[in-house]
Amino acid sequence: IVNGVANAEASLRINPDVPLGQRPLGIRGEDVDLGDGKGGVKISTVLPESPLGKAGVQTNEIILSLNGAPLPSARPMAALWKRVQAAGRSELAFGVMRGSDVRTVQASWK
Repeated sequence: IVNGVANAEASLRINPDVPLGQRPLGIRGEDVDLGDGKGGVKISTVLPESPLGKAGVQTNEIILSLNGAPLPSARPMAALWKRVQAAGRSELAFGVMRGSDVRTVQASWK
Protein backbone atom coordinates (compact mmCIF):
# COMPACT_ATOMS: atom_id res chain seq x y z
CA ILE A 1 0.00 0.00 0.00
CA VAL A 2 2.86 2.40 0.68
CA ASN A 3 5.24 2.98 -2.21
CA GLY A 4 8.72 4.08 -1.27
CA VAL A 5 8.10 5.23 2.31
CA ALA A 6 11.46 3.93 3.47
CA ASN A 7 13.19 6.04 0.83
CA ALA A 8 10.82 9.00 0.95
CA GLU A 9 12.55 12.33 0.44
CA ALA A 10 11.67 15.26 2.64
CA SER A 11 10.01 17.51 0.09
CA LEU A 12 8.33 19.66 2.71
CA ARG A 13 9.04 20.07 6.41
CA ILE A 14 7.04 22.06 8.95
CA ASN A 15 8.68 23.09 12.23
CA PRO A 16 6.40 22.33 15.23
CA ASP A 17 8.06 25.09 17.23
CA VAL A 18 6.63 27.78 14.94
CA PRO A 19 2.93 28.42 15.65
CA LEU A 20 1.22 28.51 12.28
CA GLY A 21 -2.32 29.82 12.37
CA GLN A 22 -4.63 29.13 15.26
CA ARG A 23 -4.05 25.38 15.32
CA PRO A 24 -0.37 24.37 15.38
CA LEU A 25 0.07 20.71 14.45
CA GLY A 26 3.06 20.09 16.73
CA ILE A 27 4.68 17.70 14.27
CA ARG A 28 7.55 17.49 11.84
CA GLY A 29 6.95 15.31 8.87
CA GLU A 30 7.72 14.41 5.30
CA ASP A 31 5.48 14.25 2.26
CA VAL A 32 4.88 10.68 1.08
CA ASP A 33 3.33 9.68 -2.26
CA LEU A 34 1.14 6.61 -1.68
CA GLY A 35 0.13 6.22 -5.33
CA ASP A 36 -3.27 6.60 -7.01
CA GLY A 37 -3.25 10.35 -6.29
CA LYS A 38 -3.13 9.83 -2.53
CA GLY A 39 -0.47 11.10 -0.18
CA GLY A 40 0.45 11.08 3.47
CA VAL A 41 2.64 12.74 6.04
CA LYS A 42 5.28 10.51 7.62
CA ILE A 43 5.85 11.79 11.16
CA SER A 44 9.48 12.33 12.14
CA THR A 45 8.79 14.29 15.36
CA VAL A 46 5.67 14.86 17.44
CA LEU A 47 5.47 17.12 20.48
CA PRO A 48 3.85 15.11 23.30
CA GLU A 49 1.90 18.14 24.60
CA SER A 50 0.50 19.00 21.13
CA PRO A 51 -3.05 17.99 20.13
CA LEU A 52 -1.69 15.24 17.86
CA GLY A 53 0.71 14.04 20.56
CA LYS A 54 -2.10 13.88 23.11
CA ALA A 55 -4.18 11.94 20.56
CA GLY A 56 -1.46 9.27 20.46
CA VAL A 57 0.20 10.01 17.11
CA GLN A 58 3.77 8.65 17.14
CA THR A 59 6.93 9.01 15.08
CA ASN A 60 7.11 6.89 11.92
CA GLU A 61 3.33 6.81 11.60
CA ILE A 62 1.75 8.22 8.45
CA ILE A 63 -1.22 10.58 8.54
CA LEU A 64 -3.44 9.53 5.62
CA SER A 65 -6.58 11.62 6.01
CA LEU A 66 -8.42 14.34 7.88
CA ASN A 67 -12.09 13.82 8.75
CA GLY A 68 -12.26 10.94 6.27
CA ALA A 69 -10.88 12.91 3.30
CA PRO A 70 -7.61 11.46 1.94
CA LEU A 71 -4.60 13.72 1.59
CA PRO A 72 -3.43 14.47 -1.97
CA SER A 73 -0.16 13.11 -3.37
CA ALA A 74 1.03 16.65 -4.15
CA ARG A 75 2.24 18.40 -0.97
CA PRO A 76 0.15 16.45 1.57
CA MET A 77 1.75 18.23 4.56
CA ALA A 78 0.70 21.61 3.24
CA ALA A 79 -2.79 20.28 2.45
CA LEU A 80 -3.09 18.82 5.96
CA TRP A 81 -2.11 22.11 7.59
CA LYS A 82 -4.55 24.09 5.40
CA ARG A 83 -7.41 21.69 6.14
CA VAL A 84 -6.77 21.81 9.89
CA GLN A 85 -6.76 25.62 9.86
CA ALA A 86 -9.95 25.77 7.75
CA ALA A 87 -11.89 23.22 9.83
CA GLY A 88 -14.92 24.73 11.51
CA ARG A 89 -14.70 22.59 14.63
CA SER A 90 -12.24 22.09 17.47
CA GLU A 91 -12.06 18.26 17.33
CA LEU A 92 -10.76 16.58 14.19
CA ALA A 93 -10.35 12.94 13.11
CA PHE A 94 -7.01 11.88 11.61
CA GLY A 95 -6.54 8.62 9.70
CA VAL A 96 -3.16 7.27 10.82
CA MET A 97 -1.19 4.24 9.57
CA ARG A 98 1.55 2.30 11.35
CA GLY A 99 2.83 -0.59 9.26
CA SER A 100 -0.32 -2.04 7.69
CA ASP A 101 -2.63 -1.04 10.57
CA VAL A 102 -4.86 1.99 10.00
CA ARG A 103 -6.66 3.71 12.85
CA THR A 104 -8.51 6.94 13.50
CA VAL A 105 -7.44 9.31 16.26
CA GLN A 106 -9.29 12.37 17.54
CA ALA A 107 -7.29 15.53 18.19
CA SER A 108 -8.73 18.53 19.98
CA TRP A 109 -7.78 22.22 19.96
CA LYS A 110 -10.05 23.21 22.86
